Amino acid sequence: MEDGKGEAVLVSSPGNDLLEGGHGIDTVSYATAKAGVVVDLNLVGQQDTGGGGLDTLVRIDNLIGSDYHDTLIGNANDNVLIGGRGDDLLTGGGGTDTFVWQKGDTGHDTVTDFTPGADHLDLSQLLQGDGGAAASLDDFLHFKVSAAGGTVVSTIEVSSVAGAAPSQTIDLAGVDLAQHYGVTAGAGGLIASGHDTATIINGMLNDHSLKVDTV
Repeated sequence: MEDGKGEAVLVSSPGNDLLEGGHGIDTVSYATAKAGVVVDLNLVGQQDTGGGGLDTLVRIDNLIGSDYHDTLIGNANDNVLIGGRGDDLLTGGGGTDTFVWQKGDTGHDTVTDFTPGADHLDLSQLLQGDGGAAASLDDFLHFKVSAAGGTVVSTIEVSSVAGAAPSQTIDLAGVDLAQHYGVTAGAGGLIASGHDTATIINGMLNDHSLKVDTV
């Protein structure tokens, strides 16, 4: 499958595909895959994606994962990675990358190389009924900072509906959001609701690390 112009979403089939982008911003989707996929935009030539078969990706900018556990890896360009459902491992690579969660997504995802103030977390489609203010976002987003194997991890638990139990968890490996935005984590690494959570949310909104509206 080849895109000759503009922007396109190329859908991988269960077989072996040549997915070739054009001169616009092109995306390969594995949304119809029957199992998890591993896709690396740095690879030249055929790669075994697992649930998507043996695919060759040429001039592709963005990736959409499956409903299963995926590993999506960007390249040195600006990439958009959408893991979908399941527990996904997302690596943007170089460039300014955007990680997107869509309505209905659930799971426990890990972003391996998020940089606050440079990369973006887009939760605009995942959150329902939120106006984008820090006060209301406190009902949707819950933060924690921990250390695993000597590596700091910031965890964001996302409730798609205000006050509901979290349905999506996002780990930012190697990132201390509390330190970065000037708050102190409490017992167990939890960030207190109210002022401290609002400080992180406002900081992420102001430096465009976080997107919560559809405009």
